[in-house]
Amino acid sequence: MTPGSASGLPNRWVVLEWVEEEGVRRRIVEEVTEAHEERMRTLMSRPAHLGLAPQRAAPERGYAEAVSSLPYEGRHTSTWPIPGGVPAWDDLVARAMFECPRD
Repeated sequence: MTPGSASGLPNRWVVLEWVEEEGVRRRIVEEVTEAHEERMRTLMSRPAHLGLAPQRAAPERGYAEAVSSLPYEGRHTSTWPIPGGVPAWDDLVARAMFECPRD
């Protein structure tokens, strides 16, 4: 049960996240892609043989798993309840909103 639901008031939630800089994620994807493409060029230059298809499929799966495991969203930060509950949070936010008042 949350403080809002216990008191019959609407719940209020704020999620704080650390987000990787877009340039960092993009650089990682480019490096992984470049290495994968080089590996695939090497495999494609080999003469065809019975084991070539599985040899090509393995790095394709590995590349897909590597790229799909990269963080596309932020990581949640650890948070703890603010002593004083919602009123204390509202007071804290009101004092911090000088920078972005529309938020």
